Amino acid sequence: MNLEIFQLDNSLPFNDTSVIIVEVENIKFYRSLIESFHCISEFETPAIEMRLYENNEEVNIANETVIITDILHFDFKQRVFITKIYKQLEKQYHNNKEIDLIADQLIELRQLIGIQLNDYDLPLQLNEEVKLSSLYKLFNVTIEVETESILDRLLLLIDLVAQLKIARIIILNNVRCYFVEQELLEVYKYALYKNIKLLLIESTFKKGKLQYERKLQIDNDYIEFWQ
Repeated sequence: MNLEIFQLDNSLPFNDTSVIIVEVENIKFYRSLIESFHCISEFETPAIEMRLYENNEEVNIANETVIITDILHFDFKQRVFITKIYKQLEKQYHNNKEIDLIADQLIELRQLIGIQLNDYDLPLQLNEEVKLSSLYKLFNVTIEVETESILDRLLLLIDLVAQLKIARIIILNNVRCYFVEQELLEVYKYALYKNIKLLLIESTFKKGKLQYERKLQIDNDYIEFWQ
């Protein structure tokens, strides 16, 4: 996959063996970049146009990415994240042999509610089509996160995104400041093992690079350097 950011000369090529780091010296451009990723996650029009390609065909960037602006305070129960989880659970459910059993139980439940509504001489209607996502909401299916460890939260996020196939790319904002090199390598290796591609957006330059890192530096004059 390749991510094209229209204000950059270089595209960001994702692969199965590396993590992409983008270091931005110009604070205004860095801020605009983060805001644009956030707009995309909310299905809004970003200030900086971006497009994601796979095998030379454009794919929906909002469906393939999760943006984390603050991993410490990331709300695993936020609407956008939970909606993606419900959609993926519903998709997996439709490939499950238990669908007939659940469907029969839903029909029986609708019939019971219909009988109750008939007791009233009122124009009450019953929705004949109930989506599984409605049932997940009814039973309050959410993610419970008990740890305050930033490392554990990030690893859990990678695990959730991978297992539930929520997205294929996780975009992290200024996350390196929380970790020593050994912890960063642990995050990189875990993401690659889970087939999740990482894009780290950083507001500071850092000398050298770690194993697995491919680094694009953008200075104040918008000159780009690959490492």
